[in-house]
Amino acid sequence: MDRYVYELIRNLNIIDFETKYVLFSKIMGLKQKLGLRKNFTVEGMRGRFRLIGRNGVDFLGPFLFNDIDLCHFTTGDVWYSHFSKTLVTIHDIGDMVHPELFVGDNKDRKRREKLYKYLVTNSDYYICVSNFSKNEFCSNFNIDRKKVYVVYNGVGESFRPMSDFDLINETKKKYAICGDYILFVGALEAKKNISNLIASYDKAAKKVNRPFKLVIVGKYDASKPHQYPSLDSTLKRIRKRGDVIFTGFADDKDLPFLYSGAYISVFPSIYEGFGLPALESMACGTPVIVSNVSAFPEVVADAGIYIDPYDVESMSEKIAWALDSPEVMEKYREKCLRRASLFSWRKTAIATLKVYREIWQA
Repeated sequence: MDRYVYELIRNLNIIDFETKYVLFSKIMGLKQKLGLRKNFTVEGMRGRFRLIGRNGVDFLGPFLFNDIDLCHFTTGDVWYSHFSKTLVTIHDIGDMVHPELFVGDNKDRKRREKLYKYLVTNSDYYICVSNFSKNEFCSNFNIDRKKVYVVYNGVGESFRPMSDFDLINETKKKYAICGDYILFVGALEAKKNISNLIASYDKAAKKVNRPFKLVIVGKYDASKPHQYPSLDSTLKRIRKRGDVIFTGFADDKDLPFLYSGAYISVFPSIYEGFGLPALESMACGTPVIVSNVSAFPEVVADAGIYIDPYDVESMSEKIAWALDSPEVMEKYREKCLRRASLFSWRKTAIATLKVYREIWQA
């Protein structure tokens, strides 16, 4: 269960005692794990949910789903024929805007086009996680803007400045990190621009007099080699390959300590619908260097240091400047904390519930 779904359900459970929710999930014991109230019911994926993705069940749908007034799909994978008002969360449409960063082959491209076709055909309303995503979605699919709501993602209560240096050092040891470091957190995908991050780190390391490492936290999916263009060749060219640390997947409970232990976090993505890791870093009081494209300017606002994700030299200069400017970074730390305080998953749940009620009344 991804963070968006988990936090949305958890917070709806806190704020809404009246609405009856039916959750379709393959997670056993979900109701007990989340401590869900009586107004939440959990169904497995092998019952009526299987028919959502099938053609030819139109005559059965009204009977099978007559207890559902609104169906909220939290990803773009929607049913083929809908049987209630349908709401879909759109996180981004990067695979349509930048297919070169997402699409593996022609078969993959056709599969994605088919999914979008059903999404647009069988959905009534949409939630986008930023105004940027809304504009992209509406303009690319000619969607009525009145049917699209913007509800920002939140940041969890666990993401806060950690002052226990023993726990920070324990976490660093767990992931084989020693000394000072700058941090990247996110899925290792082509859109994350990891190769340019590594190249800019290598250049920045030559411009400052203090040793520091680049820590990259994220899962590498070997089944999708197209997602990592030129990564191996970039690593071979840099001067201190051993100072680039790939931790792999990190436990959620460790992330606040990894953020708090970093000098800065760097997110040079080419495309983001929201940029949640940047917000989490900010909530931990760690300054962020982010791309000047996609949703970053909207979410990070004046709390971030901006870079052109395509300009390695400029990126390296910003990293080096940040490392040599501790007093300025302290001001950015304060800006980050103020900005991050405006976001919470509780606010996300409240705004989402408001959307539900507006749709019911429409």
